Amino acid sequence: MHYRKATLLIALSAIIAILSASRSVADDVQQVRVDPSITWTVNGYSDVQRIFGATVNGELRDQMGDEVRSMKLNGARAYLWPYMWWTAPAGYASPPQTPWAAAQYGGKAPTREEAFAAWDKFFAQDFDTGMDLWWNAAHPGNNMTYQLDLFRKWGVSDGIILHTQVDGSADRHPDDVYRYYHAYLNTIERHYPDLHFEFVQVTNEPNYPWWSGQFSTTKESVDTWLRVFNNLDARIAASEPETQLLGPCLASSEFFSWGGWSNWTAPILSGVHRPMHYYNYHLYDTPAYTNLAWMEMLQARAEALGRPRPQGVITEMQYRLYDGSEGAWKERCRWWAEHFFTALANPDKEHQYDNFLLGSNPSTDSNVFVATKHVFHTTDLYWLYWAMANTRGKALYVAPSDGGVRRFACSPEPGKIVVSLFNSDDQAATVAVDPGLATGANVNAVTQRIVEYQGAALSHDERTLPAVPAPVTVTLEPGGVTCIEWSVARGATQPSRTLGVHEYFSRMVAVPFDKDTTVQIAVPSTPSATQAATLRFAVNTDDLLSARGVTVAFNGHTLPVVWNQAPRQTNAPTDTRSTWWMELPLKRDWVRSSNEVTFSNVDSAYRLMFASLASRDYPDAPSAERAQSDALRERLGGVFASVKPIGPLLEHSSKPLDIQVTNQLDGPKRRRLTLPMSPWSSFEDCRQSAREENRHSLRN
Repeated sequence: MHYRKATLLIALSAIIAILSASRSVADDVQQVRVDPSITWTVNGYSDVQRIFGATVNGELRDQMGDEVRSMKLNGARAYLWPYMWWTAPAGYASPPQTPWAAAQYGGKAPTREEAFAAWDKFFAQDFDTGMDLWWNAAHPGNNMTYQLDLFRKWGVSDGIILHTQVDGSADRHPDDVYRYYHAYLNTIERHYPDLHFEFVQVTNEPNYPWWSGQFSTTKESVDTWLRVFNNLDARIAASEPETQLLGPCLASSEFFSWGGWSNWTAPILSGVHRPMHYYNYHLYDTPAYTNLAWMEMLQARAEALGRPRPQGVITEMQYRLYDGSEGAWKERCRWWAEHFFTALANPDKEHQYDNFLLGSNPSTDSNVFVATKHVFHTTDLYWLYWAMANTRGKALYVAPSDGGVRRFACSPEPGKIVVSLFNSDDQAATVAVDPGLATGANVNAVTQRIVEYQGAALSHDERTLPAVPAPVTVTLEPGGVTCIEWSVARGATQPSRTLGVHEYFSRMVAVPFDKDTTVQIAVPSTPSATQAATLRFAVNTDDLLSARGVTVAFNGHTLPVVWNQAPRQTNAPTDTRSTWWMELPLKRDWVRSSNEVTFSNVDSAYRLMFASLASRDYPDAPSAERAQSDALRERLGGVFASVKPIGPLLEHSSKPLDIQVTNQLDGPKRRRLTLPMSPWSSFEDCRQSAREENRHSLRN
């Protein structure tokens, strides 16, 4: 019953998404116009963040060195700590097995008293003189020297995260734990002075039994974690200021849950002595805008505490394949593209993504490479990294325009402009890309990399285009990604000014509501004539059967909201969508220094995760006015659909499904659309039926 319900809800979401398009852009040429004279910032961040990183797991040999170098990784997480995969040299003790670790990983479990005694012996050792002996004591394929030598070969020198693991016993040895870390960092920096170790993790998924099993309550577990972290953080900040302690590295299931928010995320955010600039967690299967909603809530809570907004650092990130079919890879690559482009548009939210480089099971592992009997192969995801290898450097201004193609422009180095496009629609799109170069600009080269699916088969290509400053027209299949690079004289791409987005949060965060609710948002100044304003918020619910939307009133100006108007995102097959991140355009003259946002006509029990007011800069007042008018017309004038599932439908009945379609393009008109349920033999049949009925019913 639960699986049937989830499948139907996903299908209904797809139908509504098809019906909700106010017009098809399949036959339109979408315009992308870059202004290389303008650097683009989001809340002060203009650099492409370290989202093209990797977790180096297992024994990845150098036979894939050329492929890894072509990805141009801008960050990496390494399993390098002696606690992991090590053998202590003669005369030294290894970290002991514990009963709580055995409960999670298996193996012989000592008693609690035996584990404490073994830890006492371990921490009594001389780490300063012994660390060099430990350096190469592990298996040759996993020791520190081997992996860091690979980093050098791959060109990964910055944004390195060192994976570590100490359990709650560290609370009994605060001075010795610091000696341990201090000796290791000194040793690694002495051997590899050319590498920048930005972070060292203090734990990995401490919400699991290997850490939490030692304690009788979750509060005791979290309080102990805070004592260990605060003690170590203060000392490392003083002695190794170039490396930051990173935590808590919560498991995905904990970070994206309300229990985890209440028990782990929020207490750690407020309990650390030194404010966190980075918050570490894992992400498995969670789609892009849902992740954005949780990060916005995290930042809003930090700001309400009087602390800086932390960026996310995701050290394990993966969309797991639930079957080994080719079609599953297609959805997975779309999922990754959505995450990449959402992070590019919001560089202030995510600092680093680390996907697994290597997997050993082609049916379930969804990594960049896969190994079969020690022979390595690229996966489809590798080609997405390959296509976006030059999406780096400073962001450039891109004029807003209609259409389902997401766009991002940057300058990876002086004299280069890169425009990255992702077709998030379910129809092919034609795009004209104008790099904003002067007519007589000296263009040395124009190249294009493109990755897209033809049916279930991935195609990838690198093309040389005419070396002229004129626009380039490309056609992208649904889910396709392309990156076009112009190489020009260095002075032709020198930015002369900066524009950006500025976001201001409400102090009310993670607020439950099932009736009319009002929050306040204060801003330092109202939007100028060269700015446009938007209201952002996210809601979460467990009641998907009732949740269809709410009415939002901004300072008394009413905006109806239907959840299927939220940005499209790819959900894992086992998930149903319960989080919606929304952005609503506002008129400038609606905004005051103190603003009230009321949510009414509430149809379900929700949590308001966050609410914020964002102002976006434009090059001039006419551009801002045009963007505001277009956004309001698109938002308030369109075709929207809603459905309220009924009992017989969920019982696999063949009764018709009624969907109410509201056409707001030329005044309020309503049309009822009936779709037969019983003939659908597959999800694709469902989508096709919706498209055909949509064309027939809405043609007039």
